[in-house]
Amino acid sequence: MVSFVCASAGVLLSVATSIDGYIDDTSPERLLLSNEADFDRFDQVRAESDAILIGATTLRRDNPRLLVNSAARRDEREARGLPRMRCSG
Repeated sequence: MVSFVCASAGVLLSVATSIDGYIDDTSPERLLLSNEADFDRFDQVRAESDAILIGATTLRRDNPRLLVNSAARRDEREARGLPRMRCSG
């Protein structure tokens, strides 16, 4: 996992890579390079973010939900006056 924070611009870049530096493989299935603790950290990052930028290939292949999964984190966002980013379904 590689994360870069640029404090002046307020930008966070987060990329999961395999040990040999790849971010995906050639199979049509989504390649999971993270564990449950890391997915929870992603949820925290989503809860703290105003926007999420993804690549077009990620959008087409993975159809990511990009929503905050934790009800407590959604409540915290609402308490700060931000949208809840509610999960659907």
